[in-house]
Amino acid sequence: MPHQEKQTLRPAKHPPQGSLTRKQESHLHTSDGENSGERRPAGKGLDKVEQRFLELSQFLPITIFEIDTSGNLVSLNEMALQTFRYAREDFKEGMNLLRFFPAEEWQRVQETVQKVYQGQTLLGQEYSLLRKDGTRFTGSVYATPIEYEHKVIGLRGAVIDVTEHSQSQTLQEAVYRIAAATETTHSLDELYHQIHQIISSVMPAENFYITLYDEAQNLLRFSYFKDAEDEPFIKGIQPGRGLTAYVLRTGKSLLCTQAVHDELERQGEVKLLGVPSAIWLGVPLIVEEKTIGVMVVQHYTDPNAYGEREQHMLEFVSTQVGIAITRKRAEDALRQSEAELRALFACMRDVVLVIDSQGVYLKIAPTNPELLVKPPEELLGKTLWDFFRPEQAETFIGAINQVLETQKTLRIEYDLPIRDRNVWFSASISPMTEDSTLWVAHDITERKRFETVQNALYRISQTAITSEGMDELYRSIQSILSELIPTDNFFIALIDPASGEISFPYYVDQFDEPPVGMTPQQGLTGYIIRTGRPLLVTGDEIEQLVHQGKVERLGTISKDWMGAPLKVEGTIIGVMAVQIYKDGVHYDQEDLNLLEFVSTQVAQAIQRKRMDEEIRSLSFTDELTGLYNRRGFTLLAEQEVKLAHRINRPMLLFFCDVDALKGINDAHGHAQGDLALQEVSAMLKETFREVDILARLGGDEFVVLALDAYVESADIMTHRIQTALEQGNLKGDRPYQLELSIGVARCDPDIPCDVSGLIVQADTMMYSNKQARKAQQ
Repeated sequence: MPHQEKQTLRPAKHPPQGSLTRKQESHLHTSDGENSGERRPAGKGLDKVEQRFLELSQFLPITIFEIDTSGNLVSLNEMALQTFRYAREDFKEGMNLLRFFPAEEWQRVQETVQKVYQGQTLLGQEYSLLRKDGTRFTGSVYATPIEYEHKVIGLRGAVIDVTEHSQSQTLQEAVYRIAAATETTHSLDELYHQIHQIISSVMPAENFYITLYDEAQNLLRFSYFKDAEDEPFIKGIQPGRGLTAYVLRTGKSLLCTQAVHDELERQGEVKLLGVPSAIWLGVPLIVEEKTIGVMVVQHYTDPNAYGEREQHMLEFVSTQVGIAITRKRAEDALRQSEAELRALFACMRDVVLVIDSQGVYLKIAPTNPELLVKPPEELLGKTLWDFFRPEQAETFIGAINQVLETQKTLRIEYDLPIRDRNVWFSASISPMTEDSTLWVAHDITERKRFETVQNALYRISQTAITSEGMDELYRSIQSILSELIPTDNFFIALIDPASGEISFPYYVDQFDEPPVGMTPQQGLTGYIIRTGRPLLVTGDEIEQLVHQGKVERLGTISKDWMGAPLKVEGTIIGVMAVQIYKDGVHYDQEDLNLLEFVSTQVAQAIQRKRMDEEIRSLSFTDELTGLYNRRGFTLLAEQEVKLAHRINRPMLLFFCDVDALKGINDAHGHAQGDLALQEVSAMLKETFREVDILARLGGDEFVVLALDAYVESADIMTHRIQTALEQGNLKGDRPYQLELSIGVARCDPDIPCDVSGLIVQADTMMYSNKQARKAQQ
C-alpha cells in the first residue's frame, strides 16, 4: 500500500513524574533527535514560570497535566493520580496520553489535540476516560497550547470528573420520564412498556421483566415480560428459590454474576430456573416499606453488561417505578409538569478562586466567568466585602480563618446576586498556603429552586386542608407564590359551570377594582379559557391582541401579564393570573413554566375546598359528633370510589357498631349515651388520617372510608381502634365499658362497586364478628 502520512499521538519514551527533577527537565528541554515530539527549551525564565505553575497545580482539587507534541505526558499533579487511580511509580517511560482514553475516543482526541497545537483553546469538552483498573468515568477536559519563542511545544490541560453529574442527569431524566408516563399512559400494560423503554435508554435491557407479588395467592405474577430466550410463567409461580424470589425475600438488590450465583446456590439460597444468563440484575420494588415486587434486567452473552453503576441506577429508579405501578395518579401535578422543571435545570460548572485570609481575591481560574459577579480583572485585588452582604462576608471570612486554622476542607452554601438573577452556590474551601484558600464553587440554583417549588406545592396542598375558608385559601396561595414570582397584582377567576360566566372571588390589584358579580368570558382571562393554554404577554403584545380582535381591552394595561388555566381532570375550572405595572421587573418563560406547573396543585386545592364548603353549606355533618352524616359521607365517598377506579387506588371501608348503646341509655341516661358516641367519634378521628372520610350513619353506626389503604393494613387499623377503646376503658372515668364491633370491606379498583355495596359488605362482616364474639363469651 502507498505510504500515508498521519498525525498521531505516538507513544514516546518519556518519564512523566509530576514535578520533574532538574535532570528530567534537562532531558525534556533538549532536542536530541530521538523523538519527533517538541522538547521544552531550557531557560531560567521559563523554568521559574513552570516551577511556579507546578507548585500551584499541586494544591488544585482537579487533575492538571502537560504533554509534548507527541502526546507524551510531561507532568501531572497529585489529583491526577487520584483521579486515574495510579501510583506515582506506575508512570513508566513512554506513557502516552491515549492510554487514558478508550479506543473509540482516539480519533476525536487526536483531532482535538491538533487543534490545540494550532493555537486553539479547549473548554469543557466531555470525554470517556479510563482509570488504571479499566473502569470508565466522564471527564470535562480543558486545554491550552504551551508556546516558547512563538512555537508550540506542547499543551497544558485540566480534567474535571463530571461522572456523578452526568449520571445524576441521566437518572433524573429517567425518573422524570417514569413520572410523566404515569400521567400520560391509560393502563398498566402501557405503563410497563414505557418503563421498559426508559430503562433501555440507560442500560442494556433487551431482556426485562417486572414481577409483582400476589400476597393473597402467594404467587409471583409476571406483569411484564420481554425476553429473547425465555417464556414467562403465564399464571404466575409460587416464590421458591429462584433469583427473583431471593430479591423479594431479602428486599435487597442483587447483581448476580456466575460466581455470585454459584455461591448462593452452594448456600442453598437459590437454584436455576429457566435459561441461564451471563449476568442478572434485579432490584426490589418497595412502597411504604413493603416489597411489592421485583424489576429485572439480564444479559445472556455479555457478563460485563451490568456493574455497580447499573445496579445503582436501577435501584434509584425503582422507587419511582414502584410508586408509578401502585398509585398511578391521573392528575399528579409534580410528575405532570416535571418537564417544565427539568428545563430549569442546567449543568453546574465550577468556579475556582484563590482568596486570602482578609477576603482578597488573589487568583481566578478561567472556568466559568458567567458565574462571577464581575469580570475577573475587576475582581482581582478586591475583597469579599465589596460583593457580598456584610453578614455574608463576615461569615465567609470566619470560614476562611477556620480552614486555615484546622487545615481541613469546609463546605458551605450561599446565594449571590449575579446580573439579573440570584445564584446559589455550594462551595468547598480548602487550605492552599499559610494565608490563602482555594474555593471551588458549584451552581446549585436549580436544585434550590426545585426544593422551593416542591415546598410551595406541599404547602398549597396542606392549606387546602387546614384553611378555614376560601378567602384564607386564596390569600395563602398568593403568599406562597410570592416566594417564587412577583404577585403584588394577583387574581383567581372561576367559571360557573351552569352559565359559563366567570367570577373573581379573589382580586388584588394596584389600579383596578375587582369585577363585581358574574361577567362574560372576555379579556385575557377569556382568551386563556378559550385556548386552554398559559399566556405571557407584554403591554405591546396585549395591544396587538386587542387590535387583532382576539381580546377586549379591559382595565389598566400592564407591563407584563401572565396567566395559566386551572384544570381538574382535564377540565378548565378557572384562571390564575399575575401582572406587573412598574418598569424594571419582568416575567420570563421560566416564570410561565413555573406558574403552569403550580396551577395544577392550585386547581386541586380550590376544587377540594369548594367541595368541602359545599358539603358544609348543605349541612352534611352530624350535629352530635361533628362527623359527616350519611348524606355527606355518600357524596364524598362516591367521588372517591369513582376516582379509585380511574386511577387504580386501593381503599378500605370500615363499618363500626357501638355495642350495647341501648343498655347505656337505659341504665345511665341518654346524656351518657351521647357522650359515648362523642367519645367513639373522637377516638376514630385520632386513629385515622385527615384525608380519610369519617361519618356517623345514625344511631350507633359509624363508617370510615380509608384512602390509599391496602387490605393488608385492615388488621393493623382494626387493632389500633380496639387498642384505643381499651385505653379509654382502663381510665375508669365512666360507669360503663365501650366496645365496638367492626367489619371491613375492600374497594377493589378492578371490580366495579358503589358506596352502598361496600357498606353492605362491611356491615355483614361486622355482624359476623359480633356474633362470633358473643359465642365466645
